[in-house]
Amino acid sequence: MILALLSGASSWGCGEILEIPVGMPTDAGTSGDSGNATGYTSTSVASSAEDTLGPDFDTESTSSEGGESSSGGPGGGPELISACLPLGVTPIPEDGSWAELAIEMPPHDRAVALGVNLRVTHPRLSDLRITLRAPDGDSARLVDLPNCDGNGIAASFGDAAAQPASDQCLTGRAAAITGDVTPLDPLDPLLSSSVEGTWTIEATDATTGEAGQVDGACVTFLVEGG
Repeated sequence: MILALLSGASSWGCGEILEIPVGMPTDAGTSGDSGNATGYTSTSVASSAEDTLGPDFDTESTSSEGGESSSGGPGGGPELISACLPLGVTPIPEDGSWAELAIEMPPHDRAVALGVNLRVTHPRLSDLRITLRAPDGDSARLVDLPNCDGNGIAASFGDAAAQPASDQCLTGRAAAITGDVTPLDPLDPLLSSSVEGTWTIEATDATTGEAGQVDGACVTFLVEGG
């Protein structure tokens, strides 16, 4: 069930959207602020014996700012809880420093799986190191100097995906790494402590000459119903 929920969570422009950043245009009928606060949504998910779960936009509910989630899926089923960066782009530094993009997550004590939606514009992905850091300081590498000279990332990272991000490089497309991919390091071990607090996308460009930016990111948790 967990695998089916967090694999198949395609990123922006790559098919069905499971995590909807608050404030971004969508036909799903969500609401929220697009200012400086992190966008935060909660999506109820119905269970299935065949593990073909997915959220239903018709039943989606959005929390208020401050982190109160919806009451859960039917019968207290699982939920997808997302927190996203505010609208805007962040340049990726080429001087050896790291861009740090903070995503605030309210408390959820039953998170059992973790995924990251990421959109990056960069003409040479082999220059990039991108990491997710948990509130307790532990981290997992999403990509680290991947063997790819293609342009851009528009992907959903999760431990259950079939293809490693490092093995994908679709040249000649707007995003060379796209769809559902596994990160370089597993994400679920980051759930060993509380998910409440600041989750940070960290990015650096290891080679000068080609500039890029982080265009957007969401951290999404699968939360068991209570």
